[in-house]
Amino acid sequence: MDQKEFIAAIAPGAQELQKEFGIFASTTIAQACLETGYGKFLPVDKNTDKKSFNLFGVKGTGPAGSVVCKTWEVYNGQKVTIDANFRAYNGYVESLRDHHKVLMANRYIPVRQATTPEEACKQLQKCGYATDPAYPEKLISIINQFDLKQYDVVPAPIPGPFTDVAGDRWSAGHIQRCKDGGWMAGFEDGTFRPDQPMTREQMAVILARLMDKGVI
Repeated sequence: MDQKEFIAAIAPGAQELQKEFGIFASTTIAQACLETGYGKFLPVDKNTDKKSFNLFGVKGTGPAGSVVCKTWEVYNGQKVTIDANFRAYNGYVESLRDHHKVLMANRYIPVRQATTPEEACKQLQKCGYATDPAYPEKLISIINQFDLKQYDVVPAPIPGPFTDVAGDRWSAGHIQRCKDGGWMAGFEDGTFRPDQPMTREQMAVILARLMDKGVI
């Protein structure tokens, strides 16, 4: 595949996952392009030529098993070529989903909350995904070169119980019930801050409200 064919092959999966996880499809596509050389360096089993569909060089065993490839590691300052097992997937979507699961960690909240693809690229580096200081610029260059923003999904916002809790968030219904019942309230700025850890003090307030209403 050439560069545009590779992009076309992974774009639908990136769009599907943007709807689910909120990470810009253009950013995901650019990452896959950069990390695989536009599909030229996907792990392939050295003995059987089995394709891995592994877009991010993840080692181990995947949904379709693994492939054995030559790679290199540094031991005692020396670059050594070794055989390693890389995860194999049944298609690109599985690989992309595996990648998004990594980006669901709390450290990547700024990536998920980014309002532009450019900001998401910068936050990837700031959050520790890549140590290369030029990583964001490389991704942004790919996005601009191939007009990857055309793949970004821009759904109409669904009103939710708070400004930072959209109506289509998985927990929106539960949060709405707690708000309507008077058990949990947001902050003065109208936010709920769903990813923020709860303090013991906040828990005490919630329990007191539940006791006042005879729930517990």
